[in-house]
Amino acid sequence: MLSAVLFLLAVASVASAQDCFEFTGAVAEEGFGAELGSTIELTWVTKDTEECKSVTPNSQVLIELWDEDTFFDDKLAVLSSSGEGNEGVSNSGSFSWSVPFETTELNKLAGSTSFFGGKTQLYFKIVAQLNSDIKSKSQTFVINEAGASIAVPALDASKYVTGSSFSFTVKTIKLPSRLIKCYVRDRAIVNLDLLTNSVLVAEFTTENNGNLQEQTFEWRVASTLNSDPHMILCETADDKEPAAKFASPPDRDFDVVKQDLDLAVTAPTETDVITANTEVVVKWTYTSGIAPTEKIRVDLFSQSVYLGFDRSIATTGDDGAVSPDAGTVSLLVPPGAVGVYYIVLTVVGNRAIRVTSDRFAIKEATKGCTLIAPLSSAPLVAGQEVTVKYRCVGFTEDATAKAELVNTNDYNTAGGEAHLLEAAAPLKEGVDHEITYDLTQNVQPGWAWHLRLTVGDNSMSSRPFLVVNAAAEHCAAAGNAIKCDPAAAKPNVAVTTGHDLELQNFEMDFNGVVCGSKFASFKVKSNVRLRGVSQAFSQSVSVYAGQPRVGFPMFGEAGDNVANEFILLISDVVYPETRDSIKFDIELQQSPDLATLPIGTVELAGLGGLPAECTKAVDDEDSRNQEVAEEYTKPPTVATRGVGAATTVAAATTTAPGDTTAPGPGGTDPDSASAVSLAVGAVLAAVAMLA
Repeated sequence: MLSAVLFLLAVASVASAQDCFEFTGAVAEEGFGAELGSTIELTWVTKDTEECKSVTPNSQVLIELWDEDTFFDDKLAVLSSSGEGNEGVSNSGSFSWSVPFETTELNKLAGSTSFFGGKTQLYFKIVAQLNSDIKSKSQTFVINEAGASIAVPALDASKYVTGSSFSFTVKTIKLPSRLIKCYVRDRAIVNLDLLTNSVLVAEFTTENNGNLQEQTFEWRVASTLNSDPHMILCETADDKEPAAKFASPPDRDFDVVKQDLDLAVTAPTETDVITANTEVVVKWTYTSGIAPTEKIRVDLFSQSVYLGFDRSIATTGDDGAVSPDAGTVSLLVPPGAVGVYYIVLTVVGNRAIRVTSDRFAIKEATKGCTLIAPLSSAPLVAGQEVTVKYRCVGFTEDATAKAELVNTNDYNTAGGEAHLLEAAAPLKEGVDHEITYDLTQNVQPGWAWHLRLTVGDNSMSSRPFLVVNAAAEHCAAAGNAIKCDPAAAKPNVAVTTGHDLELQNFEMDFNGVVCGSKFASFKVKSNVRLRGVSQAFSQSVSVYAGQPRVGFPMFGEAGDNVANEFILLISDVVYPETRDSIKFDIELQQSPDLATLPIGTVELAGLGGLPAECTKAVDDEDSRNQEVAEEYTKPPTVATRGVGAATTVAAATTTAPGDTTAPGPGGTDPDSASAVSLAVGAVLAAVAMLA
């Protein structure tokens, strides 16, 4: 009965409409089609009939775009209107429309209907603005999206050795302002999941035009690839339409040839003892496994059991990397370095190739200063008055230095934005020198801050400490997600020592209420720059009401010592049994022994409550609900007693988040004179951070 009524209404509507416009030209022809980015010229004449005499060349008409569906057609756009209104144009008999390169919105409005050969059937409609019963429609047509494409020409060779590099060019057309990602993929496992079995080799956004565009990239063959044929796959990586993908055919595959690597560090050796504040000469040899065109980065690492991870304290950096054929590089040992150290060689752009030296000893410099405050566990707060305290030996009675707080951007350079503490800070021996300073709000929070003392052209920098923003709330609810962005227009939420890791933003997506479960699960998605390379990570975490303070590795097993030790701390969870909201506190830690960076209290409201079929928020008989999270604690303090020898002392007792008691007898306080000292070092262009 309803279908009959709808049919009668449709007949009545057609009967009352006046077909006063007759399309001419291409749009009147059967089988007419349009390309992305093309311009369609609509032409028409007004019929000379009694019913149409009210329509003149001066009349205003609407030019509309519709889709043809089985039941009801949808008006997709008023093409004659520059905005969202119903602006008309003169009934001149012609109108031009440029087909967009991106069809996302049109397909969305059309409901992505595909009743007609897999293509949305479209048509134009001309409607008299003052009388909507006077209207005419064109022939149906489709927009051909096949013109939007990606292509990668054949590579120069069909075989590449691990460690060597090759160039490839990505061509795009009719894909303006689109995100493109390219992968190298093992042909032997092509049927498996793309993301877990491919290596991202290029990511870029095309220019804002639909013309043919070319981007050339260089990629070094990772030693982790299998000795199989490999293909290149490129695809659009955004939520826009049309989507485009290119997969190189089998006849364009390239073979990966794994070659044994014999790169080895020959100096320093385990018998060497280097004096801090002098240069260590690094030497190596190799005959195969990497190409002479590659670049070798050299780092001096501290062996730090106490901090939970080893840290590079001096480096050539990627920019200062040298050819493998160079065979040697000299690094300035930071003035406060004392203990066990080693050299690491890596290939720039291919950190899978990593070679380490023997452990060797570094003895303390004869002249320097010790940073007494702040401690690793006591951050400085932006926007407040802060106190920096240090003690020196080996300087004359009247010696002074320029004292600054510096946020370093690299191990070897001063970098960053300096905050002058005192133009002539005293260096007199045996006296505790104290400087107070109003720390401005415009500082980047994180663990990359140092005290730098400069004497003439020479300078010395302390080990890093943390700066936090006063009451900075980084996070806000966005639907069923918590989005955390930099506060006060800063570039990052936090940065680690030496800017090894820059956390640009992250979000926690709520996975929904689970009937009978005490847990609330989130997918933590983060965007970072890890050692200068942009990466995205995803990690699952589960929390529950009343749990203790719990720490999660924010990036899982990222394969990097700094990223692996970056901790997301969650505490004070409130998750009512009505399941209509959740609330908790978030903190970050660079490693389990450094001060915490407060991110804020987050809350998601309007979660929808328990599902209708759920009678109990927490099922006590479910064994999973018996699981209890362990409170996050710090590892034991460890004292280094010489090359290769370490003694574990009493574990630090947690008194409050970020604070610990002093280590037991025989332990080394990481903030003591022997652990963190300042000494006259190299010129500013070669400042290196202490361990």
